[in-house]
Amino acid sequence: MVLSRGGLLRRLVALLLALAWLLPAPDVLADTDVDGLVSCGLPSGKHCDVQNLLQIRTDALGTPGQLVDVDVAWVRDRLGGLDQDDRVCLTVDHAPAGSLRAIGLVEPCGLDGTVNAGSSTGSRLAQERGRRPREDDVPRNDAALGGPVGSVSGTVTDALTGAPLGGVRVTGTVANGSNVSVLTDASGQFLIGNLAPGRLTLGFSLSGYTTAARSVQIVPGQTTPVSVGLVPSSTGPEIRIVLTWGALPVDLDAHLSGPNVAGGRFHADFADPNPVTYASLDHDDTTSFGPEVISIRPLPATGQLVPGEYRFWAQNFSTAPGFDVSNALVTVIQSGREIGTFPVSGASGDPRLGIWQVVTLTVDAASNVTVTPVQQFQPGDDTTVLTKKPGTT
Repeated sequence: MVLSRGGLLRRLVALLLALAWLLPAPDVLADTDVDGLVSCGLPSGKHCDVQNLLQIRTDALGTPGQLVDVDVAWVRDRLGGLDQDDRVCLTVDHAPAGSLRAIGLVEPCGLDGTVNAGSSTGSRLAQERGRRPREDDVPRNDAALGGPVGSVSGTVTDALTGAPLGGVRVTGTVANGSNVSVLTDASGQFLIGNLAPGRLTLGFSLSGYTTAARSVQIVPGQTTPVSVGLVPSSTGPEIRIVLTWGALPVDLDAHLSGPNVAGGRFHADFADPNPVTYASLDHDDTTSFGPEVISIRPLPATGQLVPGEYRFWAQNFSTAPGFDVSNALVTVIQSGREIGTFPVSGASGDPRLGIWQVVTLTVDAASNVTVTPVQQFQPGDDTTVLTKKPGTT
């Protein structure tokens, strides 16, 4: 075939246009991982009607809290339902005219569950593709690097089974107002370094689990440990009481006494984990950190909790050292939300005593729960049963 000069010119122009499409635009990244929060102008947690255009607030493109539009037509079927402030992790390319087009999802990344109650504010989000955080490659808090810094490390597990949870999103806002965000590895572990000294609150979120928050003290030159047990999400009235602690004492034990429909009171602990059908010790840990979990479930016949007073305490089975070095924390969860958090640092008395009586739960006939902190150290051992209210004989 012989081409005329005009035909050859047209072929050359077409070839140049094709090559221009394949090459990235000047000064613009090609594929980028963008991690952000859905922003559709509704109150946090409300469902967004997302079609082919998704608006998210992100830090990943160089401007903190930047609001961007992403064409999600290619990945729409994989996104599922989205709510205001849901976290999404997308791999995007830069389509013509500077717009963003999602070409894939970054795994693992929770695609549901509101993680930022209130208005979207974004977080520290850009991540290298295909990489998990390593202990030698942790998020930096550049503003803190001018002085002494510390770090925080931890393990996140399934509270009911003790199995490590990978892919948990761990987020926090540090003293200077900047944000950090990492994922736990396959063993449920994470490390965040280069943190300015002071109090740091971390959030833990994973699809299918109740979101948790923990406050830790960052100390210069030290790594602060934290242990978190996430409870599977639930909408029923059941109550879960989760005990976690640090490396020492090695063995703390969870105990619960409550009303027995057959008369008297039951006592759930490691020696009798299933004293009644509606209360049980679901997980026992004897090698530091926990979690230990006690559940109070509704009766199948009524769908309601057994009314009455439930008393929860922890016993120092190791006997030494005392509770004061344990960093122990008790969290009470009902219907998938935390209704009480009790650190051992808030208890009064001698922490060298054997028992830490933590909280009393009063349940009415409609399964409404009143949480009353006790927070007292008392003498006792693993055979002690707290059947009476504090201060009574």
